[in-house]
Amino acid sequence: YAEMGSYYIFESLYMDAIPHTTLEGNTSCGIPGPETWHIIRPVDSSMPWPGVIFGIHILSMYYFCANQVLVQRALAAKNISHAKAGSILLGYLKMLPMFLMVYPGMISRILHT
Repeated sequence: YAEMGSYYIFESLYMDAIPHTTLEGNTSCGIPGPETWHIIRPVDSSMPWPGVIFGIHILSMYYFCANQVLVQRALAAKNISHAKAGSILLGYLKMLPMFLMVYPGMISRILHT
C-alpha cells in the first residue's frame, strides 16, 4: 500500500488498472464504471440505490436480529452493557473482511494488471 501513496491516488490508480488481455475480444469486461466509488447509485444502474438501502436493511435485520447464534450470545451476556458491547464489537468485526479481502484484491489489480 505504501507504493500507492494516499487513498486518492489509490482511487485513480484503480480506475486506470485495466487488464491488457481479454478473452474473445471482450473489451468491456473488467473495466470499472464511473459509479464505482459511489454507494448511492442511480435507479437505472447495475446496483440501484433502492435495492441497496432496502435490501441491506432486510439482510441486516435477519443477521443481527433473527440469527439464533447472535441472539443467544446476547441473551447469555452478563448484563445489558456486555450484550451491547458484544454487538458493537461484532459490528466492527464485520467490517474486517473489507480490509482483509477487498482492499488486497484491489491492490493486486493495481500492481499486477
